Formats: sequence, C-alpha cells, structure tokens
Amino acid sequence: MYRVKAFDQTLYWDEGFLEKYHIVKAEIVYVFDDKSQTNCCEFTPSFELRPVKFKFTFEAGSLRDDDWYEEADIDATFLTEPIVYVHCHTFKYDTSENFGNPEDMDMEDAVQSAREILCL
Repeated sequence: MYRVKAFDQTLYWDEGFLEKYHIVKAEIVYVFDDKSQTNCCEFTPSFELRPVKFKFTFEAGSLRDDDWYEEADIDATFLTEPIVYVHCHTFKYDTSENFGNPEDMDMEDAVQSAREILCL
C-alpha cells in the first residue's frame, strides 16, 4: 500500500527565512510503499521515501499575502529534495495515511497523484 507521511524539517531551515514568513513548522510530505523494503549497504531494511511537497504551519494570526510562496521560491527549493531512506523498524505507521495501491499505479504515478491531490 502506498502511504503518505510528513516529517518535521524545521531545524534544517534558515531561521531568518522562518521568521520572515512567520513559519513555526516546516515539513516535507513523502510517499512510500509500505510493502517494499530496500537494504542500503546494511542488513537493516529501509523504506524509500519520495518527496511530494512542503507543508508549512504559520504563527497564529500572522498575515501573508498570496505571493509569499512564489517570492520565497519554494518550488525551486523543493526540486532539490532527494529521495530518502528510513529504517523500517523506526517508522511509525500511526502517523501515515493510506494513499493508493501499488497494483493500480507505479511509484512515479503515486508521487504525481499525491502532488495533484495534496497541493490543491
């Protein structure tokens, strides 16, 4: 089953950027196949996570104009996000959501579909 999960990446963002746009939490949403495991030069299996989108939480009551996303060049930053691997035994399923069936689509289709649905 394909699943989507968000990982908190706030610590990796520039503090000035976060303050400028009143962001209190920056996450990356990933798609992964919970039945497909990869061994990355070690015995411990990992899930391959494909980035789908950034997800931001803003300060309560903060005002933003509609152009902040383009001004901050978020899309260009996102294009540099790599595929990541997370050890299966450290993964918490209760914070991920079912997204689709690998029998109905491949991983590239799942990522594209997630972008279309989650980015509305």
